[in-house]
Amino acid sequence: MITESDVRTRLYELLRKANDPAGCPVKLYSTSLTANVVFDLKGRAAGMCRTRKTATGIDCVIRINREAMKIDEGTFVMQEVMPHEVAHLLSASVFGATGFPQFKGHGHGWRTLAIWLGASGSRTCSVGLKPSRSSKTYPYRASCGTAIELGAIRHRKVQAGAFLKLRTTGGKVRAEHYVGSAA
Repeated sequence: MITESDVRTRLYELLRKANDPAGCPVKLYSTSLTANVVFDLKGRAAGMCRTRKTATGIDCVIRINREAMKIDEGTFVMQEVMPHEVAHLLSASVFGATGFPQFKGHGHGWRTLAIWLGASGSRTCSVGLKPSRSSKTYPYRASCGTAIELGAIRHRKVQAGAFLKLRTTGGKVRAEHYVGSAA
């Protein structure tokens, strides 16, 4: 399994590649890009990049999910997630201030940079990370006979006297339609 130090080393390699004006396929806003890496991301995302333009350049924090670091002994994070997130930093540096649509989010410009850095260019991954929170659902049977699951907030509203109307069948869900305990 990889360590946090390995991930930081990979970040520095990618930034060194990006900061080389001869190798980078686009002109960067800043030639001294830096980023901080934190390992506090939870849930289904393997990585996240937050950028902000400052007076001195671009401030960037890349968040990595520790559970993703365990997948394929860490090769997934090193070969896919890190280039993916650094591509966000580069696209922010290129066109983040001007807001060209091809460089927003996962547009064509971002994809070009991600592939250049060695990622697949895919917007999302399906590696089986579990959500960090699970919510309870409450089973109801609407007046039309349709079984429906409500989340905690809507369940409380219905129990307090409100009712819901189903768009598809027109059936109503009231407190007396509650059929069981929380799942």
